[in-house]
Amino acid sequence: MRDFIKNFLQDKTQINPKRLNKQIKEVIISSCPPETDKEFIYSKTLFDNTGNRTDFKKYQEGKLVEWKKYNYRDGKLVEILEGISKWKSGSYSEKDFEFLSKPKIEEEETGIVDINEEQQKIISTYFLSGELESRKTFNNQDICIEVAAFSKKSTITNKETYDSTGQLLEARRYNSDGTALNYTVNTYDNQSRLCRSVSVSRTGYLTHNVVLKYNNIGMLLETIEHPVDAENAFADLKDGSSGYSHKYSYINDNLIDTDFFYLCGELIMRYKYSYTFW
Repeated sequence: MRDFIKNFLQDKTQINPKRLNKQIKEVIISSCPPETDKEFIYSKTLFDNTGNRTDFKKYQEGKLVEWKKYNYRDGKLVEILEGISKWKSGSYSEKDFEFLSKPKIEEEETGIVDINEEQQKIISTYFLSGELESRKTFNNQDICIEVAAFSKKSTITNKETYDSTGQLLEARRYNSDGTALNYTVNTYDNQSRLCRSVSVSRTGYLTHNVVLKYNNIGMLLETIEHPVDAENAFADLKDGSSGYSHKYSYINDNLIDTDFFYLCGELIMRYKYSYTFW
């Protein structure tokens, strides 16, 4: 469940021409160690003129370590070609990569559909032995607001609840005997923006704790991991957190210019974005 916050932050900081309404052709991110003027290519991303990502390359110490290509049909992603290097540590030459196809198949919603007393749609699936296996509940706007999975003993093993717009509020897991395991709780501000995400292990250990801050137009400004004081958290506060944190600056109010990367409040890397447009 901790993957939720990772995916959320990736989506917020990943350049998406369609969402930004920009005709971006290429984004190059350069890593810039603090207190130096040196820059090293960190990644390159290419887009077609409709805003679809077509190519992604990631580098480490000058070597190409990750390469993906994306194929579309009728505007929908249908295949990802994942580059595999003959060298485990990556390569300086693109000729050392071969591609493995990973088709993207959209799975249709399956199950038995019912309507409850509140006129909400319920989609249920069952084990072959007849016991309830899973249940999804949708609101009147056809947005999923609850997902539950069950064991053959009819106890809940997984439960996720969402708000009326489909944003995750809580995710909880249980043993087949009903014993509570790990859980994630998300908090949103009055603008429906995620402002805190907390994950707790089955033993009560805080495995993830992130505070998020935004500017007055809703752009993500800071993420602070494991803050000492959640109410007064800052990415660049020395010893103000015990994890990795980020501060973001923007150009044109919506394109990231620089991602300042901190560890326990100490700047350890700057990631500089540059753009080419169609």
